[in-house]
Amino acid sequence: MDKNQNPGISIESVHLLSSCVNVRANKGDLEFGLAVTSIQRKVISDEELRVVIDFDLMDGVENPAFNFTATYGISYKRPGDANMTWEEFNNGFVLTHVLPYFREFASSVTLRLPVPALIIPPTNVKALLLDYENRKAGAVRTL
Repeated sequence: MDKNQNPGISIESVHLLSSCVNVRANKGDLEFGLAVTSIQRKVISDEELRVVIDFDLMDGVENPAFNFTATYGISYKRPGDANMTWEEFNNGFVLTHVLPYFREFASSVTLRLPVPALIIPPTNVKALLLDYENRKAGAVRTL
């Protein structure tokens, strides 16, 4: 597909499906380790794609102030004459769409916790997705 063409794909909905936040300690300095832990794609039809993405905000943090996980679902629609297929519409696109929802949710929730508010800075989606893919490949090799 030409990069200047409209892909014809649109977001139908984005929903927070689940979240879990557990305060463990009241710390002055707040560390976080944003990670994608799962991406599940389901092509419903040529016109509909649904994706579920799991995030862990404290991945790899030793003794975090709190645990924070969230799962989002996003639905896409595409007309039959769309310029992009579901195969071309990779997880990078999906993550780029869902991440702002998670960033806002994390900020909103941490404002209510007995810890400093957490504002997730702009994130390198390509690096986040590569980390996920490397973890997934490593998990497959060890089974």
